Amino acid sequence: MGVLAGLAERLPGLEFPILSGMSVGAINTFYLAAHQGPLPAAVAGLRAQWDRLTSEEVYRVRPARLAGSMLRWVWHSATGRRRGPVAVHGLADTRPLRAFLAQCVNPGGVDANIVYGRLRSVALSAMSYTTGRSVTFVQGASDTPTWERVQRIAVRTRLTLDHVMASAALPILFP
Repeated sequence: MGVLAGLAERLPGLEFPILSGMSVGAINTFYLAAHQGPLPAAVAGLRAQWDRLTSEEVYRVRPARLAGSMLRWVWHSATGRRRGPVAVHGLADTRPLRAFLAQCVNPGGVDANIVYGRLRSVALSAMSYTTGRSVTFVQGASDTPTWERVQRIAVRTRLTLDHVMASAALPILFP
């Protein structure tokens, strides 16, 4: 936030037509892409959100649910028995973070910023720790390119909180 705040202060008319983020950077990127004002106001708003955020608004840990998930996983692994896919639960419940983001980010702002030419495209990347493949979700002008390379693919989509949460996820710990 420091460098971005410095740029916004020194260059108040600065615009970033292309934004990209991964992990916690996807949260910042999505906020900035959805904000419908000048960069200094967007940065000030983002900083205010981070300053007020508490750990209770990011995750919850439920020991009983965690223990149950671990026991089911051990049982299925040891016996080879399971009915359909096993639900994956992490150590932390991230629904509070999703709720927090839903309060402070309007995904429709991304659409508006693209339509009015304030933003050309925004990309959020997520990695599959199972396959090692990186997926970049891209929302932008109709001529924004996508790609497919070894272990990397870009998919055109309308970005939502699901994409932000996927990028910010840490398997097992923070799904």
